[in-house]
Amino acid sequence: MFLVRLSTTEPEKTPFTISKYSRDGTVTHQRVSARSDGRGFYVAFKTKKGNEKIEEPGGIEKLIAKASKELRLKKACPGSRYHDFFEKRVAAPYSGGYLPSPDDDSDD
Repeated sequence: MFLVRLSTTEPEKTPFTISKYSRDGTVTHQRVSARSDGRGFYVAFKTKKGNEKIEEPGGIEKLIAKASKELRLKKACPGSRYHDFFEKRVAAPYSGGYLPSPDDDSDD
């Protein structure tokens, strides 16, 4: 299972963290970095082949969809915005950023 959350470590450079819970009970954290042009995000990780990077000029939801296989993101935590995305394999039911605006109190 995984959860995308706001990062408290250098939020200007790494605004999000993907926290993953493996079958053996291990929790790992993958930082999501902001692109230098301010248009999107990327993740850097190590593989048997060496260092790799997955980059997406869109929002965080696009990066998650693009990197899900390589990062082994198989099931979003229940209640997560990404849960339906991974269970039904459809686009996220919202647009824009990760969190709704504080002014968005509607139940629509």
